[in-house]
Amino acid sequence: YWINQYVDTFADSEFGSYDKDINVADLCRYENLLECCEKIFILLLKNQPYLESGWTILATAQYSLGKYEESNESVDFALAINPDDLDAIMVKAHASFAMSNFIVALDYYKQYKSKTLSLIRTDETDGLQYCECDLYIGITLWKSGKITESKDYIKQAIRWNETLKNDAETYSWNCKDIAEWLIVLAQYEEAKTIIDKGLEIQPHNIEFLQIKAEILFQLNNNDAYNYLQESIDKADNKLNAILSAGLRLLNTERYDESIEYFNDALEFTDQPNHIHSYAFLSYVYYRKTDIVNFLHYLKLACKLCPNVLKMFFEKAFPNIPPEEYYEYIVKTNNLQI
Repeated sequence: YWINQYVDTFADSEFGSYDKDINVADLCRYENLLECCEKIFILLLKNQPYLESGWTILATAQYSLGKYEESNESVDFALAINPDDLDAIMVKAHASFAMSNFIVALDYYKQYKSKTLSLIRTDETDGLQYCECDLYIGITLWKSGKITESKDYIKQAIRWNETLKNDAETYSWNCKDIAEWLIVLAQYEEAKTIIDKGLEIQPHNIEFLQIKAEILFQLNNNDAYNYLQESIDKADNKLNAILSAGLRLLNTERYDESIEYFNDALEFTDQPNHIHSYAFLSYVYYRKTDIVNFLHYLKLACKLCPNVLKMFFEKAFPNIPPEEYYEYIVKTNNLQI
């Protein structure tokens, strides 16, 4: 509140000329106040377009807010000022990936890796940098349809991650990311091996338990249900755990069971995001080709949680606001989505 008051009070042609302006901007950045960070850096850069790292910080905030096009524009300014800005290169790659510009994203991920190779770093830092970079490169290759190359990079990422065992937390989270990638590549046994390494370090981690459940579902191992239930039992936020469990079931095409979880989530009326279930139910009924229920929940989701609905149907309706999906389908009688 006071930051917005400060900006509104002092925003003028000289904003950014005083140390306090920069201090407030840094506070927004370090405290991860994304909306404030975007607002204040837009003002700063209007008056100081060459502020050190300013465009990169703005682009990062915009990316984190899901404003990928704006982030892409901002990071282009950063790279025009300093083509070797590693943070800007990574933001450019991430923003391009988010907009499905995989060729551009791949180029910038590879640029990042190439430029870091020329820097003097410790072995531990190398492992962290290159494990994450190879993960990004591999996933982008997979998105581009280059499956064989993608698998080569996952091997490299696993190898780099093994150099990080002294940093148990980082190592385990990388195991989680690698396991999810292996699921996408349908390498379920390998994914199971990797997530088990993560679970050895974080045995009560909700995400890890649910990833293990999804892998076991893919392997037709009914122990998966035990892991799902354990994740819910141990979760501080039961609703989020139930929604996530429902999505894991949806991913493995266990539609009827996922519906049970999403209906359970609707009982948490004291929590605002229980309404997200309407979007999930709409999508699962669409996958089941149950048109009546699909339209029923679509109508509710358009009204109550359109942004969640957009995640599922944006590509089908690229130029239509999610609030209007239901009306569009009814008006055009178009269910070819």
